[in-house]
Amino acid sequence: MINAEDAKLRIKELVDNYIKLAEEKRISKYNEEMTKKDFIIPLFEALGWNVYNKPNKTDNVSAEETISKKRVDYGFKINGIPKFLLEAKAIPVDLNKTKFAEQAINYSWLKGCTWAVLTDFEGIKVFNAEWSSKNVSENLFLNLSWRDYLDQFDKLWWLSKESFEKGLLDKEAELVGKKSKKISVDKQLLADFTRFREMLSKDITKLNQDSGLTEEELDESVQRIFDRLIFIRNCEDRELEARKLMPALREWESQGKKGQLLKLFKAVFDYFNDQYNSKLFQEHLCDELDVSDNVLNEVVNGLYQTKDQAVYYDFSAIEADVLGNIYEQYLGHILRKTAKRAKVTESYVRRKEQGIYYTPSYIVDYIVRNTLGELLKSSSPNEVEKIRVLDPACGSGSFLIKSFDILNEYWKEKDKDYAQAQLDTTGQGTTFTRKVKVLQNNIFGVDLDKQAIEIAQLNLLLKIAEKGHRLPLLQKNIKNGNALIDDPEVAGIKALKWEEEFKEIIKEGGFDVVIGNPPWGADISAIEKVYFGKNYNAGKQNMNSFELFLRRSIMLLKEGGVIGFLIPRNFIRSGQYSEIRRIFLENFVIHHIIDFKKFPEVTQECVTIIATKRVDWSISKKNENNIEVGEGGKILQGVFLHLPRYVFNLKLDERKKKILEKILGGNKLGELINVDRGEEISKKGGVIKCPYCNKWSFASKKDRKKCPSCDKEFLVGNASKDKIISKEKIESFNPILIGEDFSRYRILGCHYIDFKREGIKFKSTEIYKSPKLIMMAVSPIFITAFDESENIILTKNNYSIKIRKEVDIDLKYLLAIFNSKLYRFYQENLYTLGAEYTIFISKEYLKSVKILNPSNFDTNQKIKYTNLIETVDKLLTFNNRLNEIGDKKTDKRSRIEEEIEKRDKEIDEIVYDLYGLTEEEIGIVEKSP
Repeated sequence: MINAEDAKLRIKELVDNYIKLAEEKRISKYNEEMTKKDFIIPLFEALGWNVYNKPNKTDNVSAEETISKKRVDYGFKINGIPKFLLEAKAIPVDLNKTKFAEQAINYSWLKGCTWAVLTDFEGIKVFNAEWSSKNVSENLFLNLSWRDYLDQFDKLWWLSKESFEKGLLDKEAELVGKKSKKISVDKQLLADFTRFREMLSKDITKLNQDSGLTEEELDESVQRIFDRLIFIRNCEDRELEARKLMPALREWESQGKKGQLLKLFKAVFDYFNDQYNSKLFQEHLCDELDVSDNVLNEVVNGLYQTKDQAVYYDFSAIEADVLGNIYEQYLGHILRKTAKRAKVTESYVRRKEQGIYYTPSYIVDYIVRNTLGELLKSSSPNEVEKIRVLDPACGSGSFLIKSFDILNEYWKEKDKDYAQAQLDTTGQGTTFTRKVKVLQNNIFGVDLDKQAIEIAQLNLLLKIAEKGHRLPLLQKNIKNGNALIDDPEVAGIKALKWEEEFKEIIKEGGFDVVIGNPPWGADISAIEKVYFGKNYNAGKQNMNSFELFLRRSIMLLKEGGVIGFLIPRNFIRSGQYSEIRRIFLENFVIHHIIDFKKFPEVTQECVTIIATKRVDWSISKKNENNIEVGEGGKILQGVFLHLPRYVFNLKLDERKKKILEKILGGNKLGELINVDRGEEISKKGGVIKCPYCNKWSFASKKDRKKCPSCDKEFLVGNASKDKIISKEKIESFNPILIGEDFSRYRILGCHYIDFKREGIKFKSTEIYKSPKLIMMAVSPIFITAFDESENIILTKNNYSIKIRKEVDIDLKYLLAIFNSKLYRFYQENLYTLGAEYTIFISKEYLKSVKILNPSNFDTNQKIKYTNLIETVDKLLTFNNRLNEIGDKKTDKRSRIEEEIEKRDKEIDEIVYDLYGLTEEEIGIVEKSP
């Protein structure tokens, strides 16, 4: 990577060349292409950008980004994400003309890009396209003349690749002060789309009350009108067609707004049906409905510019994935229809049920390029024609659109004679014919949501629309149905039989590429759980829809095919998914597992997994495969195969692996202890009273609850409620510990619970008898305390741990092990794996944790073991003294805290010694989170 000093030297050469040019009075002869070639491109190359798009770089500069048949000269990207758009001008051009700034700002805003750069080398102007202002001068953030390039080089360096990787320009902009921001193009369009939908819905409902219109028909009709208008606006802005909608509006206005506007638009729809022959414009129920002229007028005008007239929409500039994002959020709004009106409301329930979540474009690009893109590199043109790409939960089609783009790129690069001979023997419409063949032969999708399918088809058709060419029907490729269930008794009419719907593909072994972002945590009914348990070998408890999509995709993928999914990060660590991880390790060559953390509107962290199905390869061969895990790291596939529960620790190196091996040589905890979870009650102590038998039970978050005493179901909202846990001591109540009542080695206090409330069924008091360890169940680390009091009860998020009767081990040994830094390291590398969210420690996992059994210790180890117990006793004594002092800030308290810290460190040292760690290994553990 170029450094700032080298960059400054190169830029000095460019400045010297410019001065020489000026002295020779040759500047006036410099056109735009000469300016770009001799000055602008070299300038940004000096700033570290990959201006010639050399391979194996994280950045690239896309030349001539097309926007409504105009050109933004360059898009500067890092990892596929645009950082700024650059508009180049010839040196003699006056850079101060307002229209140039307006163009640059508008281009960047429409592309969803913060920064717009305008330059002729003689000067550089940097605009923030997100700042809301009526005067472009207020958007100007940086204005440099060629004379400033060396004197103010630190500011010029803000435009370097290195600075954009560090976000320096954004940070500098924040220092300027908060300026009001424009709403981003996707949010602005979403707001407008939602408003238009509600306007149309209410209007149609009001004017068609006697038509017997159902909610589904209303939804479909509004969607069809809207899809038509979007398609037409795209064609207009791409200059495939002259403007059709606005002239119709103007004609209607000029005639005194006589006649129905929808009837005038019907002529436009018929024209598009003749030209493009798409299902979109065929006769439909929406053509027979009454729509008021004023509403339709506002909707159509709103597709040209925002309501405040601040921004003109250019649909050719809006990327397909941005439009997909808008549509997928738009689908999260559903119609609520009453007898006289319809209202659009946002339904997160629907999004959860069907998995309607937007996938950021950079993740879509990453997955498609590393699956389909890699397959294309090793395939002949004949083989490429037969590649079948599937997204089994395609939504609005973002993965399919990107797949189409990459296939289109492939054919553009191939020999033109081959393309001509194979795709269009007439010599006419080669490009269009090729695009149609790609859509019909290579691209396939399924989704449960009918409207999502309609939008996916629309988005794909927009990719290939050309004037004078009729569009193909995509119903055979993009299907509405339940990708997971083929039984009509379970899924009704949505049941999808792959062997029938995709007969030839399944007969040939399946799909070559299966990609997507399947639904996470979709609701699964009782009957569906039975079906999945039988057909997917999935456990009936805690099923997650993404795992079911993984299993279905593995079935649909042919041998040698590639899978690429975005899935919850929990997949790499949870015991719930150990079996599916094993399937990948034993049946696939895994290429990438990349942690993408979180993205907007999704609360869970996520990862991508990309792998090739190689059932025919030996396990030993797969074990030697290197998996890319991000940040240049690689891990042998065989390492994961030998870790407990097959966890995918993406940051495991050889040194950490050796430390873990020393721990994993011990016994499973389940062989030594009994583990019991506390009462099924939250720390707030909520209970609810059955209206039928008047007995109490633990509170429920569901709408309905079945009484455990009389077995009758009742509405939770109408029932009496109470709390049976109190912070204050009540004589008839029993002590109970909640999470905040204890910490490592120390019980801080307790709460109190009504143990005799009629109807409440508590667990056996035997599990609470002391001595016992108490451990938090919801924590990224083992937080454990020692309890010697009798019969203190626990809530559901805490465990009671006791030594099994036949085992001769001191509980305080386990207490020390759990609270040690070594076992924090164990948790970090075999369970939490760096998760940002609080982790639940399952009972099954806890029993699987490995620990050295003192029964197997030699004489030297037994001495250390005794020393460890004694040290723990001292630490517990000091903690008791701390409890006696309470919150008083005294010197005595400080001395006791120092002693506790000292004993804690001694315990860690003894544990390191027991497990045989070297000084280097101790250093690694100590530096761990």
